Amino acid sequence: MKCFLLMCSGGEESSGNVEYALVGIDEAKAKEILHRKELFQMAKAKDPELYKLVFWDRYCYFYTSDAGDEIEDQLGGEDEMHKFISEGLREVSEEFSISDDFEARTDLDMMVVTKDSFYWTTTDRHGDGYYETRQIKYEAILDV
Repeated sequence: MKCFLLMCSGGEESSGNVEYALVGIDEAKAKEILHRKELFQMAKAKDPELYKLVFWDRYCYFYTSDAGDEIEDQLGGEDEMHKFISEGLREVSEEFSISDDFEARTDLDMMVVTKDSFYWTTTDRHGDGYYETRQIKYEAILDV
């Protein structure tokens, strides 16, 4: 299994409530993602204007900005937190966890598959905010 900590970005109308995401990708999920990549490639071969495929997917967990201190502690301090924020993506151990107290209330969680990568999107529950995670390259899950 590989686990990824991801930064989230929001659109203009987003409240800023969703800032982080955590996803664990086991062998079965990696196969599913790579199968979705194949579907994208087949569809793209028939219609070169295809930009992305979107799937309902509640596999990624989203967290509020309040989780920052807990994440910083687990990453090893302020310098590591700054590096993570600037990179937007960090592979973390399976033991890495974020308290449920910081889980964001989201709806419409989806996985987006593109030519080179995949990512998740979500919206605020009962709100107008739209968020997406940093993208993960397919190469990152080939050895799961």
